[in-house]
Amino acid sequence: MGRERDSQPIRVSCSCRAPSSEGHGDNRSTVPKETIISTQRQHEALPDTGSFEIIRTTEDRTGPEFHTVPIVLPHLDHAPVVIDTSWHGRHGISRFSAEVLRRVHVPRRFITSGASPASPADVVAAWRMRLGKDDVVFTPGFNAGVTRARQVLTLHDLIHLEDGDEGSMAKRVYYERLVRPAVRRAGTVLTVSETSRAAIREWLRDDHVDVVNVGNGVSDLFFQPSEAQRSGRDLLYVGNLKPHKNPGPVFAALRLVPDASLTVVTSDVAGVEALGRQHGVEDRVRAVASCTDRELRDLYAASTALVIPSLREGFGLPAVEALAVGTPVIHWHGCDSVAEIVGSHGAAVDDAHDAEAWADAIGAALRGHVWSGRPEGWAEQWSWDGVARRIDRALRAVAVR
Repeated sequence: MGRERDSQPIRVSCSCRAPSSEGHGDNRSTVPKETIISTQRQHEALPDTGSFEIIRTTEDRTGPEFHTVPIVLPHLDHAPVVIDTSWHGRHGISRFSAEVLRRVHVPRRFITSGASPASPADVVAAWRMRLGKDDVVFTPGFNAGVTRARQVLTLHDLIHLEDGDEGSMAKRVYYERLVRPAVRRAGTVLTVSETSRAAIREWLRDDHVDVVNVGNGVSDLFFQPSEAQRSGRDLLYVGNLKPHKNPGPVFAALRLVPDASLTVVTSDVAGVEALGRQHGVEDRVRAVASCTDRELRDLYAASTALVIPSLREGFGLPAVEALAVGTPVIHWHGCDSVAEIVGSHGAAVDDAHDAEAWADAIGAALRGHVWSGRPEGWAEQWSWDGVARRIDRALRAVAVR
């Protein structure tokens, strides 16, 4: 998704329960959150070093706690499902991980190696290699490794294979030699949209694998009222500026619609400024490098429309967030995953690279000719609890095979 957000202040009290030096009984003591995180990174298998319980309190309960310490229940130390907690961050796969790992209920234990899940070191992580053939590993991302265990991966998309700017020979080899065999051996792989599900089925070429669309979720905060006022001229873009995001035509269109302004939520401030200068609209473009969920919700609420010019997306979370707030989405009709979400609740542009077509859609939105409101049943459809329930069902099915 490509945006950065400020984490909220969190007061955390962690109770660490571990075997006593005599090997029996419980030693309970309260330790800072930082100590627990340090312990995680020093030991690859949390159950080998004790089980941790976390009690969370926070001043602001409106957003997810992205750095939650995983909960490992003592009686589940030898549970068949091992959950990889290596994805850390505030967006994309890391956001998905933060939301679902605190909601799944399948008997599980949590493990982290401290290495980046996208690094070569993760492929040969010791914790994964120590697992047995009866174990099941669940990862909220695409990372597979060397192990006897069955690995249930979450392939949000196949952009590493489909997009020339995102792909490489190393990534293709990784998917062919590690990811595809891991998926086939597990017999199940998770994804987040029907678009990605179809692409994965075609790539796998194996009808024996169950490709499960568990969907994606949106924070409850985006369904809460905002006091932000819609000016009638502001557009919003949320995401990075990589080539497959195709931001150029929107900046070019802005030049053709002098009454419009554009706010871009991205960490690439320099890229936004460069595009603004390139198209002569720098005076009507601003970049927001970091914002909280509450601030982002208010940006959606203040905007006439969200623009998503992407050529491909695995899901398109900003589209869900915008529609949850009641802001229409302007997108390219050929980006199937976004079109799948938006439906009739916005405007579709026929040519992704045609600035005039984008300008026409933007003009229609400014004149109030594009849908605005909230789709019926939206909160239930995009619930993180629902995503977790679907993951639970899939993991239980694999564990009993």
